[in-house]
Amino acid sequence: MSNPPSNPTPASKPKSGAPAENESGDLPFDLTLRAFWDKKENRNTIYGGIIAVLVAILGWNGYQAFAASREARIQAAFAAAASPPQFRDFARDHPGHPLAGAAWLRLADGAYMTGAYLDALGDYEQAAAALPNSPFAARCRLGQAVCLVLAGRTPEGVAAFKRLADDTTELTAIRAEAAFHLASISFDAGDTEAASRFSDLVMQLDGNGTWAERAMLLRMRLPMSVAAAPAPIGPKDQATPAVSLKLPGS
Repeated sequence: MSNPPSNPTPASKPKSGAPAENESGDLPFDLTLRAFWDKKENRNTIYGGIIAVLVAILGWNGYQAFAASREARIQAAFAAAASPPQFRDFARDHPGHPLAGAAWLRLADGAYMTGAYLDALGDYEQAAAALPNSPFAARCRLGQAVCLVLAGRTPEGVAAFKRLADDTTELTAIRAEAAFHLASISFDAGDTEAASRFSDLVMQLDGNGTWAERAMLLRMRLPMSVAAAPAPIGPKDQATPAVSLKLPGS
């Protein structure tokens, strides 16, 4: 049996600066990461990603700051408005903003108070368009109906009141007021049957509220045979039947 060579060839040493491999030939994780980082193109990719994220964060924060500043300026401009021309300019300069709807509503109420019903009608229409899906929209539609009647366009106003009174998705207070106006118009037109029917509807909707009290007073002015008719009271969750108004000459 031959003896092993006395001077075996020594194992090759890793070159200076080169990471040592483990037995499987793979580099340890920390050395692999260091090797990846040492490559310039990899560093540039990482830096680029970090910069992109920072730009996105700064951009979002900047947008929020800009939006908050813009909102503050709009609110300040609304607070500074003091006359109808200023409110009108504000509303036209900020279309779609809720405060523009508030400006139109203020203009409409002001025109209504001065008896400019046709001007109020247009402003209520603008306010309703700027404040959709809100209680203010229903208030605007109610204002439109009132202005139509006061401007002499009674059939259009009656139709508008009827839509509000019959709409079971509408606020009860709005429906009750619309029904009372229908009762009042019917009474003035001499249609005592419709006046009684609409008065009953008001009392069903408003219970012991202000509009129900007014409807009761109106019923007291009706002929005894009509006023004594029982009010058709049903369950609260039952849909109110549709109502109609008979106008003179119809």
